[in-house]
Amino acid sequence: MEQNEFITTVRRGAVLVVGAFLFGIAANYFNPGGYRFLSPEAISESRIVEIGVDEAKIKFDHSSALFIDTRDGDDYFDARIEGAINVPGFPESLSEKTIKEQFRIISRPLEAVLYCDEGCDSAAVIGRRLLEMGYPRKVYILQGGFGAWAKKKHPLEKSPDAGGR
Repeated sequence: MEQNEFITTVRRGAVLVVGAFLFGIAANYFNPGGYRFLSPEAISESRIVEIGVDEAKIKFDHSSALFIDTRDGDDYFDARIEGAINVPGFPESLSEKTIKEQFRIISRPLEAVLYCDEGCDSAAVIGRRLLEMGYPRKVYILQGGFGAWAKKKHPLEKSPDAGGR
């Protein structure tokens, strides 16, 4: 009886190997370019999503997002999206220090919506840094940045003495 069990196990194994071989041949036939495996960097980049002002406003209205201003401190001081925190994109040492200091706030169960000025890349830079430091959710980048938000006359905060600067 034991020899029959051994032969049955070997046959099943052979069928499995032949099946896998045939599946591989069929997969290569239908996709001759092969399959691309994603690097950790590519996976990280897929967690950075650009959104428009209207979608950001919905997140703002539902209090489901933390807005992060990645412009320099002077611009943030002058005017910002209401409730936003400042994590300047540059210099890198300052942004990393600020992220570490603010990580408890940033890691709350809210979506992170990052913005800078139109055409800048500091929001994407900070988004990648957040993911590298263990931020668990997607990071949203506001298309058009602060200017697009302000142009639609959405809520802003200004520092009390910003007008006198």
